[in-house]
Amino acid sequence: MNVAAAVYAATIQRARTKGIRRGVRTSVKLLFDLKTLVELVSILNGPNTIAFARRHPGVIYKCQGRYLAKGISRRHRKTILKFHYQFIEKSVNSQFYRRLISGNVELWRSAEAGPTIKISLSVPEYGREGDLSLILTIDSNQIYELSFTIIPGSVAGVPGSNALFIARVQGRKGQFDAIRRATKICRDVSPPYLLMAAAEGIANAFGIRFVVGVGNDDQLSPQKTFDYTSFWETLLCRKTEGLFYVLPLPILGAPLDQCSPSHRRRTRLKREFKVALSQAVETAFLRELRSSSRKSKRIGEGEGIKGFCYSTARHERQIELQATGPCTFSIKRRHDLHSSLAEFWGHSDGQRSGLQLRSAPTV
Repeated sequence: MNVAAAVYAATIQRARTKGIRRGVRTSVKLLFDLKTLVELVSILNGPNTIAFARRHPGVIYKCQGRYLAKGISRRHRKTILKFHYQFIEKSVNSQFYRRLISGNVELWRSAEAGPTIKISLSVPEYGREGDLSLILTIDSNQIYELSFTIIPGSVAGVPGSNALFIARVQGRKGQFDAIRRATKICRDVSPPYLLMAAAEGIANAFGIRFVVGVGNDDQLSPQKTFDYTSFWETLLCRKTEGLFYVLPLPILGAPLDQCSPSHRRRTRLKREFKVALSQAVETAFLRELRSSSRKSKRIGEGEGIKGFCYSTARHERQIELQATGPCTFSIKRRHDLHSSLAEFWGHSDGQRSGLQLRSAPTV
């Protein structure tokens, strides 16, 4: 996907949702910053993020408007957007976004008897408040969401090289009873803190040591139903000069001896539950990052791949793959290159624009 194709796809998507005039106007603004556009498209063209870019081409527009928080400048928005997808491209495998696009990836499930409570990873519907979301469900009914983006530590003024920026913590409308049931089942830990424990597990899997949170004054959501300031203060976060809240990991909380003696046992059990949840999410997410049903390789123009495969007639054949332009292919099994290509590209003959496949009987 080159720059022209990326802009065209993003403009079409924008025009469908916001109207033709706004779609064209946003595209023109984007073209005035050609350097950022080229860099972003190059990152999104990576083998581990290309599936997401094709499904959500409008991602290149995020830095043009409000993104994550009101107080983030346009320069920092561009930096964050590029940093997040570059970080993801280097950290995940080629199947990561394919699985997210096809459906939410389950990371945790309650072991308690009764309704099924799960935490899953997904691509958020409203992407300006985060690029990935943790969804809490009870019996397949979504009740709470936490959205985040991985940012450079320098943007938020934290000493680490990166941080997990949480820009959205919101419950679903009309789910008060379900939220209350989920809280009771999960040792009286409310959904925001369940999702926060899951976010800590994601951060640990990525090697991130700081969480940064948005405050009430900077949040983008028009629905002012969640008190971000109280939430971060409960977690003993410190407020930076940029009006963000910074939380070092792991989350420790106040010492137990500062709690009321009658509440200490309950507080300890709640903390143990959250720690176990965080560890389970970290383990599941690491397994998701490492598991890949196919091996992917990117080849440039003029490069070729040779190998053996079995044709539909089950005769062994030697094939040669020649790239007429930069492209990505996946090998499911080493001895079955041809059928894997056909499956990956969706063509029975294994051919697609940018690829030339020649086969001949093995001597």
